[in-house]
Amino acid sequence: MAHPPPQPQGRSLFERFDTSRPPRYAGVIDPKIMINWINSMEKLFVVHQVPNDRKVDLATFYLQGEADKWWKIVMAPCSWEEFKERLNNRFYPNELRLQKTREFLDLKQGGKSLQAYTDKFLELVPYARTIVPTELDQVRYYERGFVKELRMCVTAQPATTFDAAYDRALRVWADLSTEPVGGSQPPRPFKRPFVPSSSSSSQGFKKKPAYGFRQGFRPPVRRPPVMKSQKCFQCRKDLHPGKNCDGSPKVCYNCKQPGHYNRDCPQLRSTVAAVSGSSVASKKAPRVGVAYVLTRAQAEANPEVIM
Repeated sequence: MAHPPPQPQGRSLFERFDTSRPPRYAGVIDPKIMINWINSMEKLFVVHQVPNDRKVDLATFYLQGEADKWWKIVMAPCSWEEFKERLNNRFYPNELRLQKTREFLDLKQGGKSLQAYTDKFLELVPYARTIVPTELDQVRYYERGFVKELRMCVTAQPATTFDAAYDRALRVWADLSTEPVGGSQPPRPFKRPFVPSSSSSSQGFKKKPAYGFRQGFRPPVRRPPVMKSQKCFQCRKDLHPGKNCDGSPKVCYNCKQPGHYNRDCPQLRSTVAAVSGSSVASKKAPRVGVAYVLTRAQAEANPEVIM
């Protein structure tokens, strides 16, 4: 443990204390400035071996501005701890205290580097002494704000001191991240590369590209399909509609005249119409009955007639 340097003889405590040029506090409504001033004074108390009953007298000498006016009004014998509590109540309003407390509770590493997250955590810890009163509580809150990959690795072996937690997180972060320790990006999760199976490769399977709405994306241009020329099934040349393979015009199979096909032949149409007309007429003709008339004498003479 380091011991404070020996103090020169013949000089008063105030003269020795003043040679270190202590900072002054003007009562600015900024908890960071006030806490830094208190921490600086407490360090000088240790170096110059200031007794407890002299700390308030020495510290209040370096108040100025609004802080000095306030102390002249409320000046009363008190201990150093009581003085800090009064100073907090005056220049650290409850609204600002609640704001800093919420900022501490919402603090997460997110996209920040491990060093940036640690610095912000240490900056907000003094404003949350009621939430994390012990070092173990600080370690738990510190580890809880890590990114998921880092938190799962670190909390497997929980640390009991803040330095141990920070050293372990630093080593794990270096293993997870592809960038140097303290880089601005969190570790990237592992992605398994795509490897086509033997069945899919044998069938000529190809993975389709993923089209997204990213900047600079151009959708593929769909071109009209190219029609292949049709061939004649006899000569295997390009189709020659209306002509035979030798170039002669095609004729109707019914009337042997060029210019139309068999299905459009006028002679065939007239023949079909005539036949269909006669069949319809025959179907619609009424049947005529035949009646046979016999006299009584003829019926009696004919043995086949039954009366």
